[in-house]
Amino acid sequence: MRTKFLSLAGIALLGVFAAGCGGGATETAAVESGVSKAQFIEQGDTLCGQYDAKIAAAAKKAGKGASDPKWIEKTIVPDIKAQIDGVRSLTPPAGDEAAITDMLDASDKALKAGEKDPPSLMLSSGEDKSPFYDVAEDLAAYGFKVCAQPAT
Repeated sequence: MRTKFLSLAGIALLGVFAAGCGGGATETAAVESGVSKAQFIEQGDTLCGQYDAKIAAAAKKAGKGASDPKWIEKTIVPDIKAQIDGVRSLTPPAGDEAAITDMLDASDKALKAGEKDPPSLMLSSGEDKSPFYDVAEDLAAYGFKVCAQPAT
């Protein structure tokens, strides 16, 4: 069985695109403050890749057990939370802080929704029962690559 699910750090970045797509003054201010949008995306994608690999390896090792709600709660939920917290610890581009905070709070809510139906956390981002169904498109629009793709 091959399980796919959205890079969950990517979920944590939902909504960031609304805070300044396209560079301009926001991008210039971000560079002056020490982190550009491109750097933020790179940091987020790196973090997503690390957790994607960890989650995918755990799911592969568990095999059919990866659909067990108790296993998901003990193994996957902590990694998703760690991804969200990891993104929260990154320095955002100047001007994006409030939007990122709001979006991370929304990500925590999505995770809580997934905890009520743990197998939903193992669904591909393209499956409408995933609590993170709408995220991938928004992340890609902002510029994320790894965070916007399902892990395999």
